[in-house]
Amino acid sequence: MALDTISARNRRKRYAKRTAKPVMAEDIYAMQKVFEKNAWLTYPGYYHILISHAELMSKLSEEQKNMYLDLTQELLWICEYANEIVEPLNKILEQFKSISTFYAIRCTPLKDQKWSKSSGIVLYEIKNPSVSKQLKKPIKILDRIEDLKQLKIKDSDLFILVDDFVGTGDTADKCMADMLKANAGVEKKMVVMSVAVHREGINRLSAQGIPVFTSHVLKRGITDVYSGYKLSRYTQLMKDIEAAFNIKSYNFGYGGSEALICLKRCPNNTFPIYWHGKKSPYSRY
Repeated sequence: MALDTISARNRRKRYAKRTAKPVMAEDIYAMQKVFEKNAWLTYPGYYHILISHAELMSKLSEEQKNMYLDLTQELLWICEYANEIVEPLNKILEQFKSISTFYAIRCTPLKDQKWSKSSGIVLYEIKNPSVSKQLKKPIKILDRIEDLKQLKIKDSDLFILVDDFVGTGDTADKCMADMLKANAGVEKKMVVMSVAVHREGINRLSAQGIPVFTSHVLKRGITDVYSGYKLSRYTQLMKDIEAAFNIKSYNFGYGGSEALICLKRCPNNTFPIYWHGKKSPYSRY
């Protein structure tokens, strides 16, 4: 039985390989135009990402391709963080004039702090001379939430939760809850700074009285951009694509975020077509 199953699987693979659509020159050309428009041709390894986009397009209908090109033109792709965090950090340092000591800490819940997260990359970018020398005031680094237990927090202290992307605000909420458990003195002394933030995350955190500072504010890539027939059509096309690619979770991005962003790692808030699977343009795997 097992041998028959393996044999059948191999036959399916050979058939899929024979019937797979080739990457068309016009798909590569169309995507290259998007890369030129967005100034991505200088990004490290851009060619391989471009080809991945074209390979994905080869599996789409003409109507789906046109939508994919429209969405990709609006995709925010950021590979380096240094230039993206200086301005929002300086806004914090300027706005809170009564603060004498600023602390930066990863916007990562306690249960996830043992893992390598993109928030850690942002935290250590603050130590980078290319960033620290541009800051108007010094910022102290806290590596772990547990470090808060040793602090005697003053009224003149402020804690900056740093990340590269804030989507729904779930992660920030969990991180702030863990910080309060570690030291109740941080209450009303926290702000969030991220390279990019989804509008939903800003609304959620602002409603709790948490100021948010960022270089980029994102909106939903279909729902907040299109209307009428194009809205309903693009929504259906994306549903069809996700079904064809067997995407069964994070449909339209985590929490239905419909985000169009890729950083050092593509957030799961982004439409899964961009990161789902090992051969996707910005694979998370």
